[in-house]
Amino acid sequence: MYHKAEKEQLEYTNELKNLGLFEKRDPIESDPQIVNSDFSELYMKFIDTIKDFLNVLSSEQLVIVFNLCGYTILIMLMTSITTIVIGQDLINYFELESKYPKLATYIHFQLKLRKYYLMFYIAYFYLMFLILICVNIFMFSIDFIFYLWI
Repeated sequence: MYHKAEKEQLEYTNELKNLGLFEKRDPIESDPQIVNSDFSELYMKFIDTIKDFLNVLSSEQLVIVFNLCGYTILIMLMTSITTIVIGQDLINYFELESKYPKLATYIHFQLKLRKYYLMFYIAYFYLMFLILICVNIFMFSIDFIFYLWI
């Protein structure tokens, strides 16, 4: 039955080719309503747009953009630290370990990981904080450094 259906489809395709109704064409080029959805191309356009934007900025504006990105990362880190700390209080408040004993092993495993997550996030927070301070000090004193060299 499969071979019969395959033969019929091939015959119909040949008939359409003979009539000129079945042309091989690119549907994206022929129909302006269809949009190419290539994600990597979209990503590369976005990166190029950001590069063009950063090339136009002065050094002070670049520091402002750097500070905004750094402070955004610090806010995300503080949110992560807060959820780790509050998560344990919620587990204790709702007594999840006693209500769901099968879930207790998973909760204990998560408690062990939380210590390491917390240490990582706190270290990352201080590292980002120090990087932001150093960049700001450097940009504040760059005019003075160039003045001494010239």
